Amino acid sequence: MTRPVFCIADGSATGLVINHLLMTRPYRKEQIMVLISQILRFHPDIKSFDDFVPIIRGLGEQGEILISMDERPGFPDTPANWEFVLENAFTFGQN
Repeated sequence: MTRPVFCIADGSATGLVINHLLMTRPYRKEQIMVLISQILRFHPDIKSFDDFVPIIRGLGEQGEILISMDERPGFPDTPANWEFVLENAFTFGQN
């Protein structure tokens, strides 16, 4: 069984990545965590940290409960405080 599709109709690359993640991850009630490594592996087309942050923000806004900072994004523009930036984007969205 797959997760129900939550359509992000803006057509942006961020919306397409989030829709893909929601459609391809198997749905299990105990699976409430998204892994940074999973997003990076499934989307090698993401080329910068600045493009990655909106994807993390969108996952938080779509209702994911937890995020695991299990892998440092290997982008050239990844800041030293990358965990703080991603956690804030995931938790607080557009601020």
